[in-house]
Amino acid sequence: MAVPRLQDLLQQSQQLDGALFADRVPDLHRNLDQVAVRSLRLIERNATDLSLRGGHHAAQLDASAQSLLASVGFNAEALKQDVDMLDLTRASDAGRPITASDTDVAGFLNAEHDQLVMSTMETATAKTSWDAECLVEQALNAEWEVMRREIMTQVGPESAFAAGSTPTLALPLMRSTFGSPTTRALPAPLVAKAHGYLGVWKRLHDAPSDQHNVLDLLAQVTAGTTLTPTDDTAEVWHLLSSMLRPQTVGPLAYAGACLDTSDDTAARREELVTDWLSGARAYLEVAFAAFLDQTIKQQPKAAMMGGDPTVTRRVEAFVRFRFRRWDQWELTNPELDPETDMPVWVVLFFMMRAGHREAARAYMAKMPLRAGEDNFRVFFGAWLNNEMTPALEDQLGAYYASIALTPETGATADPYKLAVLKIVGRCDLDNKKLDSIVASTEDWLWLRLVLLGQGYTIADFQEEILRLDPHMGKQSALAHFRILLTAGLFEKAISFLYRHATHQVDALHVALALHYYGCLRVPADPNDVRTMQPDFGPNPQTVPLQTMLVLYASQLDHTDRLQYILRLAHYATVPGYAAWKSFAHEQLIQWVQDAPQGLSPGGSAPAGNVPDTYLSFLGLADRAAYLSTIVHAAADRARHEDRLDAAIYLYAQCHAVRGVLSTLNARVARAIVQGPAIGAPDLATVLAETDHVLRHFTAADVADDPVASASRATAELLRHVVALHVLASVGTADADNDAWRALETCALVPTAPLESSAALAAYAARLARAAPEVTPCVPAVLRVAMELAVRRFRASGDAALRAVVRQVRVLAGMVPIKMDAALHAYLAQKEVEATKVAAGTWRA
Repeated sequence: MAVPRLQDLLQQSQQLDGALFADRVPDLHRNLDQVAVRSLRLIERNATDLSLRGGHHAAQLDASAQSLLASVGFNAEALKQDVDMLDLTRASDAGRPITASDTDVAGFLNAEHDQLVMSTMETATAKTSWDAECLVEQALNAEWEVMRREIMTQVGPESAFAAGSTPTLALPLMRSTFGSPTTRALPAPLVAKAHGYLGVWKRLHDAPSDQHNVLDLLAQVTAGTTLTPTDDTAEVWHLLSSMLRPQTVGPLAYAGACLDTSDDTAARREELVTDWLSGARAYLEVAFAAFLDQTIKQQPKAAMMGGDPTVTRRVEAFVRFRFRRWDQWELTNPELDPETDMPVWVVLFFMMRAGHREAARAYMAKMPLRAGEDNFRVFFGAWLNNEMTPALEDQLGAYYASIALTPETGATADPYKLAVLKIVGRCDLDNKKLDSIVASTEDWLWLRLVLLGQGYTIADFQEEILRLDPHMGKQSALAHFRILLTAGLFEKAISFLYRHATHQVDALHVALALHYYGCLRVPADPNDVRTMQPDFGPNPQTVPLQTMLVLYASQLDHTDRLQYILRLAHYATVPGYAAWKSFAHEQLIQWVQDAPQGLSPGGSAPAGNVPDTYLSFLGLADRAAYLSTIVHAAADRARHEDRLDAAIYLYAQCHAVRGVLSTLNARVARAIVQGPAIGAPDLATVLAETDHVLRHFTAADVADDPVASASRATAELLRHVVALHVLASVGTADADNDAWRALETCALVPTAPLESSAALAAYAARLARAAPEVTPCVPAVLRVAMELAVRRFRASGDAALRAVVRQVRVLAGMVPIKMDAALHAYLAQKEVEATKVAAGTWRA
């Protein structure tokens, strides 16, 4: 059927309209109001017509319309559904791609360029917004870290090891980032271990020497202080001792190669890590040898060791106990010695596994071999002497391939024989699986350590360990920690163990031990906030030792905290790590500020004192350098933080007379101005302390220093002002007389009638030139002077005192010092009171 044209449809619809209604629909050239009115009329008319014509006629018309529309392919129902689904409120999508058919070539290119610019701008905006959010979050974290450290340093938790109390330790729980730590009481074994660790560092600092075996000392601490039978942290120290060989090296022995990441030291660094992993392999061999001996000791009858205690007999006894049941060997295709009925390759393998190299050499010399295998003795001797060359490995590899990689011979070969061939010739390195032989994690590690070399490097081994890291969750934390240490992944090991709250003390002290020998990488700048949080990624490059130490030390007693502050400066002499010295000094300054201040300023044994033997660890030449660098800085900071009592004490410790006197003046002036305010020191106490300081720093002591002499003179003046307030507050006649003498000594206000106004102006000029510490005290002096003058005038009626009252009132208006209205009102009230007393009209 041909599709009708649009014009034909229009004509037919007009004809339909004429058949339905007599009136022709007018042209729709109308505004919206007119359309609305016409629509209402049309609805009313249609309703009237339908009611008049009847339902039958309407149904007939509807059927005729449907028939006509259907004849031209018009589907009214479908059109109605489309109209109902039309959403005029939804914006249309103008993002249809422009094609060449839409416009000319130039227009198409311009449109493409505009779309490219818009998409680039949107992408850049999204990325900029994301980067901004990340930077804001990072900045907030950094600011919070700095703020948290300051808060924890100033108002940290109570001392963990308080004198005279049961030792307890509060330790921060681990979180994804370092925040405000929550504290909890730790089990007694862990507290004992923490005390033991502290004793090691104290011993190290009290007697500095390069001969200290720190790992051995720390291992002695952990013996018998484990939390559970499986929590044997002593094995960690034995492993590190085997790797680092502390018996032959001193502090920072490995720093030159480990901390210098330049290409010049790459070869030395590779050689050093190889030596460490060789020590790890030796540790695994010694541990297995001990396990072997312990096994046959526990089961001597089953092992049938006999009376011969040689290595060969012990290994054979172990093999017999492990693989022989009911006079049968539970082994696959064993090659047996016809004389002893022992599986020779099994015995040889376990000699290698236990590190009995010389016994294995002797056993190989007598071991029966199959025809054509006599040359293996040469290969085995070269392997024992570390003389295996690539050519020898290739020859042995070809023989191994002829056996292991051939289906006929591989199925009947002794698995332990293939294992020995693989190890000696480093064969088939792509397949290091020995499922029937490797029985433990230690065996798995030993096999890879013994295969290290060309084709399977240290980097390959460490990468393999890191790939397995997500699958190690079923192991205990210490077991996985030892695996990472065995691979030489020290930074990863510390970060992993520190995540476990139970082992944070161990993680910190293992880090300190590695730090002592210079083989732990830490941030070059400890003040960089980006390095203050631990990196829990797959392979962290540094350990935030500064944060770990500060958090841990904040939980300790003030005296014990010093031992860990000293460790912060250990890397200060290493090139590129000089910032650690300033960081350690910063922590030491805070430590000095937090020291108890129970002794007098002139005490000979000040609290917070650092022994002379500790100064070298901090990079300080002598006691004078410590006082001028650390204590003086602590005093300045206390003064800046408005802790004037602490500042006076610290200035006195470092013999800074100027600082003592200037801070004393500020403190006394504050006490005078604050008066009886809440939190202000008692003026009698201030007077006693001021007298004590002035007795200690006499005028003769500061005679050669004009600045100190002026400060002491100001202190003397303020001392008399304090005495004036103290005596005036008593209220007795004798006290008033003493207070008046103190007022005369101050000479700040007139205490006798003056002859002229010029003399009063001289007083005002003197007050204007007073020291900055004295100026705030002038209003208080005027108030007390007026109170004393009026009281004495009421008691004696002396006309001279009446003149003094007037002079004080006038002087208050002449002094170029801002005073509040309440003071002027008080002075005026007192002057009126004196006038009434003189007139005899005063009533109390």
